[in-house]
Amino acid sequence: MKAVTDLKVDYDTAAWDGVISAQQKVVDQMKEDELKASAVIKLIEALPSADKVTVANKGQIEAAREAYKLLTDTQKELVDVTILEKAEEALKQAIEATPPFYTGKVAFKATKNGSTFTTTNKEIDFFVNDEGFKEIKISMGDVTEDFKTKVGNFTITEEIVNGTTYFRVITDKEYYASKTQTWRANADSVDTSIKGTVKFQATLTPYLSIESQQFYDWFTKK
Repeated sequence: MKAVTDLKVDYDTAAWDGVISAQQKVVDQMKEDELKASAVIKLIEALPSADKVTVANKGQIEAAREAYKLLTDTQKELVDVTILEKAEEALKQAIEATPPFYTGKVAFKATKNGSTFTTTNKEIDFFVNDEGFKEIKISMGDVTEDFKTKVGNFTITEEIVNGTTYFRVITDKEYYASKTQTWRANADSVDTSIKGTVKFQATLTPYLSIESQQFYDWFTKK
């Protein structure tokens, strides 16, 4: 009986080398995946926490997202994007809270029997002026439409007359809401019951309504 050490094992050298080569490729690919995923993880971990994200972080956050997009599906499985997603959501909110702001629908009916003019997507600025009163400005921009030709740019200014607080509207084009004609809404009649919309209701049916979440939040803030 031959000893085990005397036995000769025949094998296909080329086939065996092929197995070894394939295994090495798998190992090399795993190392490459880990390396590329690690680079993206470092970019994500370098992002500020959601409560500290500002518009200034926009480039950094976008770079991390783009780097993640370049990974293969296998490499993406190695990356936790929770921090990145929270940073992106915080950035979205920061951008929305940064001027310039734009309106949704704006509607103005200056007189009881007059026409109602509407427009959308107009730049809106709102602030407390030097006298301590709310002031709102809406600009038409470079457009051609009835609202611009019939109403034009306008301001809304808070004022107190004989102890009563009003919001006076002065437009560029509407005669009944001009510097020489008084169009105003009593502060007590301003309707903010629809979230995102502020409606200045004058006597009887005339009104001015403005859709803008940022303006609404500012106007209704106590």
